[in-house]
Amino acid sequence: MTQVRADVHFIAKSQSSRPWRFQMQAESVESKGYQIIEPSSLGMLTACPDKHEFAVAMLQWLVQGLQAELKDQLRGVEISLIRVEYQGAYPALGVRYVNEPNDLGKLIEQTADRLLQERSVSDFAAFLVREKVDWARRTADLMSK
Repeated sequence: MTQVRADVHFIAKSQSSRPWRFQMQAESVESKGYQIIEPSSLGMLTACPDKHEFAVAMLQWLVQGLQAELKDQLRGVEISLIRVEYQGAYPALGVRYVNEPNDLGKLIEQTADRLLQERSVSDFAAFLVREKVDWARRTADLMSK
């Protein structure tokens, strides 16, 4: 778990104050401080540029799972899908503390890895169908620039 600054182009925000629904929100291309969460189970996907499309879909699925699993613990916390540049560009989860400076990085990382181990492929497939997202386009938007 590393604290760095990352360029954010598009993010999927979690909002604890209202029912969960993915929202892709365009942001100006600027640096924002995020705590980067890299689920170890997805390292093989995020490390390969030709697998980024699949990684982006998996990471967004994880944001939804984390929101459902951690509910109240994420109050005042934004979990976003971000583009990270470190020895190349790759997608990751970014955590930003809106209200008070909590450090939930380890909890989020452990929960993400647990969800990846416990949830079924059919859960992920249902997510892909339900969200009706053009993952190639979403990945291109996130990873460009």
